[in-house]
Amino acid sequence: AHTHTHAQHTHATMVDTVLEQQRLLHEEMDRLSRVMVDEFLSDRKLQKDKVESLHRVHRMLGRSGACATELLELYADSDGRRAKELAGMGGAAEFSDFYGRLKQIRDYHRRNPGELAEPMKVENSVPQIKVPSVGPAPGLLAIPALPALGGGGAVPGKAEPSPEQIAAQRAALATTAAAQLRPLVSFSGEEGHGRFMDLHDLHEQFLNVKHVPHIDYVDYLLSFDDFARVPRPAKNTNSYRRYLQALLDYLTDFRFRSDPLFELSGPLTEAELRFEEDWDQGKCPGWADKGLTRDGGASAAGAGGAGAGATGRAGEGGAGDATTEQNGAAAGAGAGAGDAGEEGAAAAAPAPAPAPAPAPPPPDAPVDLADFDSAVALQSVGLDRLKHALTRLGLKCGGSLDQRAERLFATKDKPREQWDKSAFASSKKKRGRGGAGAASAAGGGAGGGGAISQARSTALLEAKVACVAAILDDVRHATRENVQRKQARTAQELEDEEDAELAAELSDGDLDMDDDDDLVPYNPKNLPLGWDGKPIPYWLYKLHGLNQTFMCEICGDQPYRGPKAFQRHFSEWRHAHGMRCLGIPNTAHFLNVTKINDALVLWEKIRSQKETERFTADAEEEFEDSQGNVVNRKTYEDLLRQGLL
Repeated sequence: AHTHTHAQHTHATMVDTVLEQQRLLHEEMDRLSRVMVDEFLSDRKLQKDKVESLHRVHRMLGRSGACATELLELYADSDGRRAKELAGMGGAAEFSDFYGRLKQIRDYHRRNPGELAEPMKVENSVPQIKVPSVGPAPGLLAIPALPALGGGGAVPGKAEPSPEQIAAQRAALATTAAAQLRPLVSFSGEEGHGRFMDLHDLHEQFLNVKHVPHIDYVDYLLSFDDFARVPRPAKNTNSYRRYLQALLDYLTDFRFRSDPLFELSGPLTEAELRFEEDWDQGKCPGWADKGLTRDGGASAAGAGGAGAGATGRAGEGGAGDATTEQNGAAAGAGAGAGDAGEEGAAAAAPAPAPAPAPAPPPPDAPVDLADFDSAVALQSVGLDRLKHALTRLGLKCGGSLDQRAERLFATKDKPREQWDKSAFASSKKKRGRGGAGAASAAGGGAGGGGAISQARSTALLEAKVACVAAILDDVRHATRENVQRKQARTAQELEDEEDAELAAELSDGDLDMDDDDDLVPYNPKNLPLGWDGKPIPYWLYKLHGLNQTFMCEICGDQPYRGPKAFQRHFSEWRHAHGMRCLGIPNTAHFLNVTKINDALVLWEKIRSQKETERFTADAEEEFEDSQGNVVNRKTYEDLLRQGLL
């Protein structure tokens, strides 16, 4: 029984003892560990093989965990079977118990003479076979045992099958495995076996959201986690939340498919904890108002970071009551009074004054509570501003100056759920000529709970997407480069590239990956490799002068192998940058000059030569006197000053 490696998957009589079940599970875990080590040590060239190897290791980790869980249950010995077996192994009946178990094993092998024990390597080659597991570890992937020829229920004493029959059984097992073989993981053609992301569908879904800016696919790849450019009206839509959920699902699924051993739950949990802290403190990027304003906090009344609803002005021709009907209610997210107020604002808004002088803030200006340390200091803003700030928050706006200041200051650094319930305005509506009265603001405040909940879920999705996007940053940049490279090529070039990649995969698939000596070329002289990946001939190496190394001090002592590379480097960026740092133009005069001192001396010589060749007016400009004598400018001016002309 100890030589039969997969007896735990065959019949219950082979593992009817707890000790045998534990031994089989320990053996399974040990074999799984060895195979996982072999997978990590294998040198796989293709991206597809690397990803499939990671998925095989991930599956074996799950199997090993299942074995460990069952071992813990067996060692716990809740039913006392293990202790009873250990007690039965000693005493006067130990030999009778041993021979009784030996008889069971022999009877089992007589009934199943042709059963095969498949090695684990074969088991890993058929990952998609679905068979019922029998034995101590339910749920483990098992190769089904082949029944004896002639059907089940073989009787003792039946002749064992011939080698030809056993070979036929092996062939049947291999045929079944090949028929059910499926790839461990699937990728789209754009994803390149996990090297790139395919966000085309998500890009279209993003463009179909209302109020979002229209960007092309290349820009979208670098900015799909830049939520600051998404306007607040777009974030308040259900289509935007569905888009975020689809984006998060794709990113997490792609991360698992490309690297199944990377655990995303840890970073996502940390991101959620950071989000909870920032949300409570009002520091969540783009959500300082917690979704209470329709425009993202432009008219927020700063109550510990909590924003107010959108404010509108109601009235007919600007007329209305001075206290209640002068201003429209601030509608929270989900309240409908703000739309009517905005229409009234369009009709009643006065024309802007040209270049006004500095003036006190208007009555409807937002109040930032972070600038005040007490309710007494808050009284300096005045009755009107306090009234508008309280109205936006859905609180009672009446009372004296100190009462209004205390009521508003009590909301500082507190979430809306902890505000005093008696401070909220009544839900009874007051109607005026201009639209909804101030009591509508209380309705907006009551509906603010739903707005906060929706805004919080949207902001949480954004935080999770940003977390996963940061992990996949390298893949995102590689995807953008791949898209730009494909856009710059013709259809024929893309087809040729696909054919070349397919040929490379086929050629690499024919290589024996276990033979490392065939993969590493013999290159004792460290010759450069040719187009076929093999060292070039030594005569060609010397013909091109690659055995000569030229050093350039201007390039930072950069070595160049061969005269061709040395001559070419004078027109490259490295040499030009070195000359620019020396303040010398990189012209043909400095060809083959590699020393800094030589370049400086030559530059001084060229400058002095240019100075001598430069035109000087005193010596070279000619003048003619009244008698026809031609002299230079200096002589002419001297004679003129002496009065000799």
